[in-house]
Amino acid sequence: MPTDSQLRLAVKPQLEPHEELLWVGHPNPNRMAFTLSKTLSLGICISLIVFSYVFYDEISYIVFAFTSPTSSSKEIELSVILIGLLIGCVTGLFLGPINLTYSYIRALKTTYALTNKRALIIISNLKHSIQSYSSADIGIIERVELKNGSGDLIFSQKCYKDSEGDWQKENVKFIGIQKVKFVEDLFRQVFNK
Repeated sequence: MPTDSQLRLAVKPQLEPHEELLWVGHPNPNRMAFTLSKTLSLGICISLIVFSYVFYDEISYIVFAFTSPTSSSKEIELSVILIGLLIGCVTGLFLGPINLTYSYIRALKTTYALTNKRALIIISNLKHSIQSYSSADIGIIERVELKNGSGDLIFSQKCYKDSEGDWQKENVKFIGIQKVKFVEDLFRQVFNK
């Protein structure tokens, strides 16, 4: 886990003149991994089940080749559905740990910062990804707090076009931060929300 001084060092080059760093933190890697991986794993499983439905005829042909000639079409249809479910679940189980590991490592390389002018999300991989949110970008602030005082702080939304050309919205948030109520209070002070 990075120390407070290491986090401040990562943020310092991003600060503008007369910008004051008020808070710096990082996501809890376990919380971030769980939050990101459950969505992806479920999506992969559903996609594979849909895939088996779309290619029903091809899978039916394969199933039919391995079933007895006396099998009814209902038995074959049930076999195709079960094969789709099996493929989806096995793939989800295989990709789940890979995705968890990726999300965990990404959390270790993520730094959150709040200055007197903006909120920053910095992800340090081979290249730095810096997301900056000024007062104009900050919307409704929502806190999701766990019993231990940590939690998520949602403060903005990103709009983007998906692969089908439809507009989608994604919450921008600090995931799994300590003392989330304290950070929310700072946000409200800085951005008058």
